[in-house]
Amino acid sequence: MAAGIAGAAVALNSSSAPAPTDDGPSTPEAGEWGPLVSMGQVAPIHATLLASGRILMSGQGGDGRSYPSFVIDPMDEGPFLVDPLHVPVRRPGDSLFCAGHAYLADGRVLHVGGGHFFDTGLDYGILFDEGTSPWTPIDDDLLGGRAWYSTVTRTADGRMLVLSGFVDFGLNENRTIQLFDPASFDAGGPPWTMLVPHRRAPEISATGSDYTHTFVLPQPIELEGHLRDVVMIGKTGEVHFFNYADPLDPGARFASRPNAFRGGTDVFFSADGASSVLLADGRILIAGAGDEDGTGAIPQAHLYDPLEDTWRTIDTGIARAHPAAVLLPDTTVALVNGSGGFDDPKRAQIVDPATETVTTSPPWDDPYVRGYHNVALLLPDARVLVAGGQGEGDDTERPDLRIFTPPYLIGVAPDERPRIVGVPDSIGYGLPFILAVEGGPIHRVTLVAPGSMTHAWDGNQRIVQLFDGDSSDAQLSVPGPRDAHAAPPGDYLLFAMRNDGVRFIPSFGRLVRVR
Repeated sequence: MAAGIAGAAVALNSSSAPAPTDDGPSTPEAGEWGPLVSMGQVAPIHATLLASGRILMSGQGGDGRSYPSFVIDPMDEGPFLVDPLHVPVRRPGDSLFCAGHAYLADGRVLHVGGGHFFDTGLDYGILFDEGTSPWTPIDDDLLGGRAWYSTVTRTADGRMLVLSGFVDFGLNENRTIQLFDPASFDAGGPPWTMLVPHRRAPEISATGSDYTHTFVLPQPIELEGHLRDVVMIGKTGEVHFFNYADPLDPGARFASRPNAFRGGTDVFFSADGASSVLLADGRILIAGAGDEDGTGAIPQAHLYDPLEDTWRTIDTGIARAHPAAVLLPDTTVALVNGSGGFDDPKRAQIVDPATETVTTSPPWDDPYVRGYHNVALLLPDARVLVAGGQGEGDDTERPDLRIFTPPYLIGVAPDERPRIVGVPDSIGYGLPFILAVEGGPIHRVTLVAPGSMTHAWDGNQRIVQLFDGDSSDAQLSVPGPRDAHAAPPGDYLLFAMRNDGVRFIPSFGRLVRVR
C-alpha cells in the first residue's frame, strides 16, 4: 500500500503551490487558497484519503434524494465528473449518508450505519477496500439496532469502537456502544460485541448535526480502579473517560473527573457545533460553536489536558459553527470552514498549541461559506483539501472543493523541500528504523494518520512526533512509536521536516504501516 502514496508524491512534485490571490502579496504567516473546482451536481459529505492518494467520497446529489459514493484524484485539475460506485446496500433508498467511518489497521475502511431516505438509520456496516471489488457487506446486524451519526474509532488493539448516534431522523437517541472485531469477521465469526446497552450510557450523544467526539488517549489514565484510555465528548461538553478492554459492568466502564467540562467547572460551554482533535502532546483541542444553549458560536478554542484535568483558552477571533480541525505535520492545527459570519469563516487559521497563538489567512474569493456537512483532509503533499458544506443562510450543499496551502509551503518550491528517498513499508513499536532523506538537515519527523472526515469531524486523526532535534545525516535512525496507545496499529503518512528558522518545511508524506 505504501507504493500508492509514494507514486502520488511523484505526481505532486510537478505541482507548485497555487498562485497568490488578489488579497495582497503572499506571506509565510498567511497561507493561500487555490482555485474553486466544481464537482458537478454532487456535494461531498464524507471524505477518506486512500492509499493511492485518491479520495473516497460520499455525497448528496443535486436532486436532494440521491447519495452517490465515488472516488476522485485531488491532483486532477477538474471539474470532476462523478462516476458513482455501486455500493451493496440492503434495500433501495439505503445510503452512506451521515454514516460513521474509519480505517481498520489493515487499511480497509469500515462504514457503520447511514440513512434510508429521510426516515431511519441503517442496522449494518460495509467495508471498503480500494481495488476491483471494493465493497464487502457485513451480514451480521448491529447489536444496538439502527445507527445514524455513528462514531467509529480504532482502538489500541485494532478493534473498532462504535457509538450508534441516533435510531432515526427524528433524533431518537441510540446510546449503545459496541466493538467490531475485524479478525473475527474475517474468520467467519461474530464481529460485534455489546459493551454498553442504550439505558446504561450517560449523556454522550451528539445533536442532530454532530457526532460524539471520541479519542483513544496516548496514555491511559487510572480512574476509579481501572485504566481509561478513551475519552468521549457529547453535545453537553462534558468529558467522559471510558474503558472498553476489561470485562466490566456497563456502568463501570465510565468515569469522570472534577473539571471534565469544556472550559472547566466555573464557566463551561457545550460542544454542540464544535470540532475537536487530539494533539501531539496528548491534549484535546475543542474549537468553535459552544455557547451554552447551542444556538451560536464563540470565538474561542479550548485545550483540555486529560492527565492533569486542566483547561487553557485560546482566543481565535472568529466565531465558527462546524469548523473542521485538521492536524498538520508540523504539529499545528488548521481551522477551516464553518458558518457564523459572511467573511470570517472563509479564512483559514493556524493554531499552534505549543505557543497558544493563532495566525489567520485571507478569505477565499467566492461569496459563500462552507458550513454544516463540510469536510477537510490533509493531502500527502501537506496541503489541505476542503470540500462541501452548506452555504450561508440556507441548506444548499456546495458541490465543489478547493485546496489551502498552509504557511509552511508559501514561497517554497517543490525541490526546496526535504525529500524522503527511503523508508520501510512498516515500522514496529519501540523499534528504530532507518529514514533516508535528501535536502536536510532534518529537525522533526512525524506520523499523521490519513484522514476520514464527515460533518467536520474525524476522531481518528492522529499525529505522533518521532524525532525532534538536528540531523544532517543522509540516513537518520528514527525511533518507532512508543506503543499502540501512542499510535494505534494502521497506516500513517510519515513526514520529515527542516526548520528554516521561521517554520518547519515538510517533505511529501510517505505511507507506512505501524504494526
